Amino acid sequence: MFVDSDDYLAPDAMTLMVGKLNEFNADMEIVGHIKFDNINANEEYLYDLDDNRYYTNMEALDLILKFKVKGYICDKLFLRENWNKLNLKFENNRYCEDWFPIVKYMINAEKVAFVNKGIYFYRQHSDSSIHTSNIRVIKDYNYAVKTTIDYMQKKSIKTDALETFKILTFLETIHELYLVLGTSKKNIYSELRENGLNSWDFKIKNLLNNKNVSTKKKLTIILWKLRIYHLMKKVNF
Repeated sequence: MFVDSDDYLAPDAMTLMVGKLNEFNADMEIVGHIKFDNINANEEYLYDLDDNRYYTNMEALDLILKFKVKGYICDKLFLRENWNKLNLKFENNRYCEDWFPIVKYMINAEKVAFVNKGIYFYRQHSDSSIHTSNIRVIKDYNYAVKTTIDYMQKKSIKTDALETFKILTFLETIHELYLVLGTSKKNIYSELRENGLNSWDFKIKNLLNNKNVSTKKKLTIILWKLRIYHLMKKVNF
C-alpha cells in the first residue's frame, strides 16, 4: 500500500483490508477514502458497490475507465509479489503517475475486493497537483492517459468502457485548458494541437451513442468541436 506522509489511516484500516482480501482470496483491494484539509474532514468517497462479493479484473477495470472508481494509488491495496512481477514503477517528476500502474496491475489481476468505508484520510493542500491547473499538469495527464490506452491496445483488451475513458479524459483536458487560458481566448483550440494533447481522439458518433456520458458533457464536447466553446461564460462539470 502507498500512503503519503501527510495522510493517515483509520485505526481499523488494515484489519478490515486484510480481512476482506483474505475472505475472497483477492489480489487487489479498493477502499473508501475521506478528503480533508487541516481543519475539517470534508468529503467521504464511497463506491456504490457490493463489498460482500469480489469483482473480476475486467469488472473493476470498467469502473476505473468510466470514472466510477477513482484512479488514486493511495486507496488501494496490492499483493507485493504481483506488483514486483510486473515491475511496476512510478515515473519521476510527473503528475498523474498513478493511472498506468493501477490499470496495468488490474489487467493482470484476477479478483478485486472493495471496502465500502472511508478508512483512508487524504489530506488536501491548496498547492497540491489536484488544485493546480497549468499546461505541464495537462501534458502529464495526457501522457498518463495515452500510456494507459496504448497498453490496453497492446494487450488487446476489449471493453466498451475504453471509449468512455477517451471521451471523459478529453472532457477533463479541455476543462483544464479552460482554467488555464480562459474561455475568452480562441487559442484554446490551437493550444490543444500545439501541445500534442488528446492524441487518442474519438468519433462524434461514438460520443452521441455513449450511454455513460451525460447530455451536458456531450454538448460541451460538441461546442468544442464546433470551436464555439470559448463563447461559454461558465463551464460546470
